[in-house]
Amino acid sequence: MDKFKDRVVFSKKQLMAGTYLYFGAGFSNSEKNFAAAVDAANAASSLLQDKEYSLAVVVTTPDYDYRKVYEAVGSVVGDTPIVLIVNNFAASHSEGSERGVAVGLFSRRVGARVEIAKGFSLGSRRAIQEAVGKLLETSSGREYNYLVFFAPNSIPLAGENTYNALVEFADSFDGIVGGIIGDPQKMEYQTFLYNGKTYTDHAILIKLESDVKFYIDQAHGFHPVRPFKITGIRGDMIISLDDDPAFYTLLDVLSRKGYSEEDLRDPVKAARILNRFQFAVADKNKPGIFRAVLPMNISERGIRLNAFLNEGDSIWLMESSTEEMHEAVDKMMGRAMGRLDKINGALIFESYVRRKVLSVEDYVEEQRRIVDNLKAPYLLVETVEEVVISENLYPGAHMGSIAGIFF
Repeated sequence: MDKFKDRVVFSKKQLMAGTYLYFGAGFSNSEKNFAAAVDAANAASSLLQDKEYSLAVVVTTPDYDYRKVYEAVGSVVGDTPIVLIVNNFAASHSEGSERGVAVGLFSRRVGARVEIAKGFSLGSRRAIQEAVGKLLETSSGREYNYLVFFAPNSIPLAGENTYNALVEFADSFDGIVGGIIGDPQKMEYQTFLYNGKTYTDHAILIKLESDVKFYIDQAHGFHPVRPFKITGIRGDMIISLDDDPAFYTLLDVLSRKGYSEEDLRDPVKAARILNRFQFAVADKNKPGIFRAVLPMNISERGIRLNAFLNEGDSIWLMESSTEEMHEAVDKMMGRAMGRLDKINGALIFESYVRRKVLSVEDYVEEQRRIVDNLKAPYLLVETVEEVVISENLYPGAHMGSIAGIFF
């Protein structure tokens, strides 16, 4: 996605230094490792009233030496615990790029404890359950606690497996939100750092505790094309829709939108096409709330998904819509502002799909709508899948959405 190689500015409105109580964020794409990290950390620190921090979250793109970035952030935040992830895109509320460093800082008003789920690809459920168990052993005594996590895209159905491990702890937290990090086209280990140690097959879980209530929400922005009923499924592969072979059923719909059979049989072209479409699975208990499932690839064998669905499930084929993406973000921000007395910041997990299907101008517009409504700092983490467990949302792994935790 070379169109984002250069820095893009989201909003020209400047946030006022020293006015935020809980969170600060900053971005830099300076040429040098140390300068970029220090600039981003200083930008985050400058927004906070309190210069004592509970946690630093750092996103750096592969262009930088992540160890030097880590050390540079440490020179600003001192002995504050630092979580660093290497990702293909870095951004804060002000700007972003495929080459940059973004830093988010939680103040001491938010308690933060980190645990590592080691051996993620060897047994995600066991690794996550052990880590969460350790997080629950202690408490700061604050009224609310939330779980935020970063997990690697190192196993098939990473989001589904992570959700299945975390849902057992839904009653232990006021909300859970996180993202699967990595390359959407391949499964591989990811580079994460915590307290100076490098981990390559793990998930990072963070318990945030506060006396102020946080709020979790999500936005999609795909419009319905037509419904189907799953009449044959094997694992994560849909075999038939409406009693017909899934490949030809989907081809029939997409051909009316100008895509040919040759396009769908070409893996590269098919991947680009499928990014523009999702399947929506309705929540049977909550009318109007749905889960977004992405078709990962298609062949005559069937349609492979990023999730396990069931025979008999009703699903809608959904197509991306710039207008509806923007509208969904506006609604998400409106709900967040209506649920909280004041918003001091946010951690936002955003699907790579949105950068793929939106033009630079439309992507910038999406971010501008967030920052202009929020009027507070946020750190953006790009994801392969977004996982949410919250009473107002369809719990599970989603693709193509924005999931945010606002505070």
